[in-house]
Amino acid sequence: RENKLYLSSELNFARFYLRAILSKKRTNKNIKKIIYLDADTIVLGDIVELWESSLIRTPHAVAAVSRPSKKLCGVFLSCDLPEVRAVLNQKGIYNVDTDLDPFNAGVLIIDLQRWHSLNYTQ
Repeated sequence: RENKLYLSSELNFARFYLRAILSKKRTNKNIKKIIYLDADTIVLGDIVELWESSLIRTPHAVAAVSRPSKKLCGVFLSCDLPEVRAVLNQKGIYNVDTDLDPFNAGVLIIDLQRWHSLNYTQ
């Protein structure tokens, strides 16, 4: 089993604070949507289509590539901890494997206004 200690790094969570980080500068206040790419992502084509087609007719704040074969419990979440189970249950998630859709967080299109209005950072 792979060691995932790097996931606990504060920098791993920086993408969730991009709206707050970007809106600190007055010139960035009107940014509505961003494409987030991990540092190890290689772009081989024009990403304009990705920019123009994502989150157009949807209420969602994030577009990402689904990873249904990726297990969350044990690798990304300690599902056996009562505190984690309580938070999941509070959100209506009773079976992590069927109720959650894991995704690749290395390439994200984020609608910053929707992200804020849905209070995702908290």
